[in-house]
Amino acid sequence: MGRIRYFLGIEVAYSKQGIFISQRKYILDLLKEIGKLGSRPSNTPIEQNHKLGAQEDGSVVDKG
Repeated sequence: MGRIRYFLGIEVAYSKQGIFISQRKYILDLLKEIGKLGSRPSNTPIEQNHKLGAQEDGSVVDKG
């Protein structure tokens, strides 16, 4: 069967740095279906590419 590439709307890419998952194709298909493909993005309340890890005070973040 090989490595998984697309499953339940999630694309999976492999590299030497690890595994990258994305729902880009799923979202583009959804926007196309509802006629909003040309819409502009909106601000989100979270920093882009935010990494989970130890907090500034040294406590560990619950990654679950």
